[in-house]
Amino acid sequence: MASERYIVVTENASATTDVKERAVDLGADIDKTLIGTVDGFAGEMTAAQADELEALPGVEYVEPDALITLEAPGSAVRTYAGCTANSLGRVDDSSTGSMAIGFPVNWFGTEYTSLYVNNNGGVALNDRAAGFSDYAGIDLATTTRPLILPLFTDMDTRNPASSTVTYGQVTTLDGQPDVDAFCVNWVNVGEYNATAPKFSAQLVIEDKGSGNVDLEFNYNTVGTPTSTTNGRFVVGYANPNNRADSWIHVTSANATAPYVDGGASALNANLDAGATVEGRFVRQIRPGAAPTASPTPSPTPTPTSISSCTDAVPAGTYGCAPWGLDRLDTRTRTYDQRFTPAGPGSGVVAYIVDTGVRSDHTEFTGRMGASQYDAVDGDTLPQDCHGHGTHVAGTVAGANYGVARQATVVGVRVLNCSGSGYTSDVVEGLNWIAANHAANYPGRRGVANMSLGGGATKSIDDAVEGVIVAGIPVVVAAGNDNANSANYSPARVPAAITVAASDINDTRAWFSNFGSLIDTFAPGVDVLSASIASTTATATYSGTSMAAPHVAGAAAVYLGLNPTATTAAVSEAMASSATTDVITDPAGSVNRLLYARSFSTYTPPPGGGSSGGGGSSGGGSSSGGSSGGGSSGGGGSLQEITEVRPAFGPISGGNTVAIIGYGFTGASSVTIGGRPAAFKVVNDATVEVTMPAAAAAGSADVAVNLSAARGRAFAPGGYVYRVEAPAATPAPSTAPVSASDSSPSSATSSTAQAPTSVRFKANSASIPSAVRTQLRTLASSVENTRVTGVVRTFAQTGSGTAATTLARQRARNIVAYLRTLGVEGTISTRVTRTAAAAQRDRVVVSLSPVS
Repeated sequence: MASERYIVVTENASATTDVKERAVDLGADIDKTLIGTVDGFAGEMTAAQADELEALPGVEYVEPDALITLEAPGSAVRTYAGCTANSLGRVDDSSTGSMAIGFPVNWFGTEYTSLYVNNNGGVALNDRAAGFSDYAGIDLATTTRPLILPLFTDMDTRNPASSTVTYGQVTTLDGQPDVDAFCVNWVNVGEYNATAPKFSAQLVIEDKGSGNVDLEFNYNTVGTPTSTTNGRFVVGYANPNNRADSWIHVTSANATAPYVDGGASALNANLDAGATVEGRFVRQIRPGAAPTASPTPSPTPTPTSISSCTDAVPAGTYGCAPWGLDRLDTRTRTYDQRFTPAGPGSGVVAYIVDTGVRSDHTEFTGRMGASQYDAVDGDTLPQDCHGHGTHVAGTVAGANYGVARQATVVGVRVLNCSGSGYTSDVVEGLNWIAANHAANYPGRRGVANMSLGGGATKSIDDAVEGVIVAGIPVVVAAGNDNANSANYSPARVPAAITVAASDINDTRAWFSNFGSLIDTFAPGVDVLSASIASTTATATYSGTSMAAPHVAGAAAVYLGLNPTATTAAVSEAMASSATTDVITDPAGSVNRLLYARSFSTYTPPPGGGSSGGGGSSGGGSSSGGSSGGGSSGGGGSLQEITEVRPAFGPISGGNTVAIIGYGFTGASSVTIGGRPAAFKVVNDATVEVTMPAAAAAGSADVAVNLSAARGRAFAPGGYVYRVEAPAATPAPSTAPVSASDSSPSSATSSTAQAPTSVRFKANSASIPSAVRTQLRTLASSVENTRVTGVVRTFAQTGSGTAATTLARQRARNIVAYLRTLGVEGTISTRVTRTAAAAQRDRVVVSLSPVS
């Protein structure tokens, strides 16, 4: 009879010794002994031997020592460092200049050594036809250019929640050095007009020698294209010199539905896969004949490096926050690339029960725990040779990508380099935590994250409960099978905090498990964190594996603030502070989304506007008045605002601001510029406010209104509304702005950068918000460089003079609108006639910074 792995759980350590001796006598091969919250052993034995052991005194149960795997869906997008070396910036319809590939490409008989990257999901080999910034109208069957299009559609990265298009040369593939490739990421990018992210695609061109290359098309997420200027995909590549060599998988005439499923398998229905990873497809280019000389390429400019976030942020707030962190400190889906947690998680130990942690990664410098454990190799050096654990640890407590940035990180390796391990390995790791935490980290609280799982396994469930009984809350991933989490371990453990995944739009991730055992949702799609590729590398993963560590980090923050809290109190804090009823399609799960800015119940905006305080409808003047508690509106020493943090934000509102001071207990309402705002009193010294929208940029008075007798705390001009670009729904202009067409314009700089071209698109509306958005983008770019935009206006029926008069009026309106956006430098416009028959005029808008 064939042997299989079993785990035998006994009543205590003494029983383990006796039963193990009997197992050896029966011929079982025992290789692991378990001592701790779960006592027993594991090894190879037949089913008959397992049955006999289960009948012995002192044996609680016997079950298969099942294989446990990571709870992350396959991520086809590669995480090579070179893929993010350079950026196109936040643009719409842009092209790089000629970029060196790093090796020759024999493109069906013509050799190329450089290419152009288009932010719209494709590249053009450098055929000397200048940049490639098209956003529609591409037909691979007729194009005259050598195009490679992994996912050509009308992409747009101007939304702050979107990543930028990045690209670069790669010299290490799958851990193998001294290889060559060129990589382009269209990962976590939006669609025109500055939508939230909906696409994650990638192109890797790998050198195979002698001009031969492999084209790797990788897809993580492909949403349905809906842009009115495109709304279709083109996928494939073209050889204009011999159409028979072209490969056309999707044309703009195809319906999009068959190519969209929202997940890693997007576009895989008919693609011939050359790899085993779902969502990854390989096309081999092997022309055979020696190539002819390629056209002389255009000069290669210096690539534009990704800019760092340099704006100052208040203490306790972190800039450059990935979307997942950005979502945790606001009640509304307002992304400002900042993260303000309730605290740093100081003094708390974060156990990462996973594939290990790359301890020398800069995300964890100075914060790796002195005592760690490796249940796979049986030592105390849990180094990560897979990458999953390092990514998870980065989200829990990374210096740049973590929730609890001062927590101590402890790796507990229970999965091997392939991301799998046995039930007994997981149990051993959990036993080690429960048995050694108090001795290894005396007086300190801990939290454990388990982004792994499998079928229902009692021994893992028991081990998790043992860790919780030891005073360490355990956060677990719900699983990625789009199924009920009640059928999976450890997700089914009631005392654990079970986490489902949501995306950037607050929708349950397509893969996420669900059900009555879910405790909360957290960001789990396209999550940026640490990678093992180098000491500074990053990677973007998706899965409930990525959602759980957000909650584990929040639990660490809570324990840092409340070190005597019980494990039940931690779970309750995550639930009571969560944002409710914002998740689309919770599928029977509790509708909660993790909130980490504070841990108290959210108070909805009160009725009655600003009544009850010293505002205009509260019986006093808007600046304090006789019933406002004093001429300063603050009621003397009873209450006072000492700080508003941050003190500025977008006119669209929706961001969360902390009002700091004292005397806030009992606040009845908060007004910003006289407008009522949703708020909650964190404590006597802090009120958190969801900022209302403003009609225009400028300063606004801040008031925390108390009782009529006490008055209010008042900060005149304490908050500044700013115009920030891009904005999906900008404030309406008071003057008409013309519709625009697809005429290119250029953005230049005094420094050497990859040139880009910017297009305005046609819009039939007489005063299109899209044009205002594009003007806002121009305005935001003028600070350090001169920029130019072209607007084509379509004149009314009539004479050419009438058309020109209309265009000039629109030009004046454009100038007036740009001034409202704060442009202080030179604004010039020029009207030119493009074609008399078409009665079409162009307004060229040039902006220069203040000299």
